[in-house]
Amino acid sequence: MAVAQTRLKEQVGKPAAQADRLTPPKVKPEEFGRVHTHHFDSYSAGAEQVGAALKGLTAELTALAGGIGTAGQSYASADQANAAQVNQQAAY
Repeated sequence: MAVAQTRLKEQVGKPAAQADRLTPPKVKPEEFGRVHTHHFDSYSAGAEQVGAALKGLTAELTALAGGIGTAGQSYASADQANAAQVNQQAAY
């Protein structure tokens, strides 16, 4: 579980970095072409939504990595307690 947590932490910033590349849009309304200029607002809003989703994904991956780390520590503690109990019973 520690390996999974480490790998998630290594990757967690990548979606947010992509969001920063998307927003704000680098394209200007006049670059959409004379006929399509009226679609720019929808394009821009969509790019903002995708950027927000990528940043949300980063937050969720961070939380997941923390949860995996906590679960791994719980399993390790339980294993140590069980090993101690088995060793104690074996001594009898």
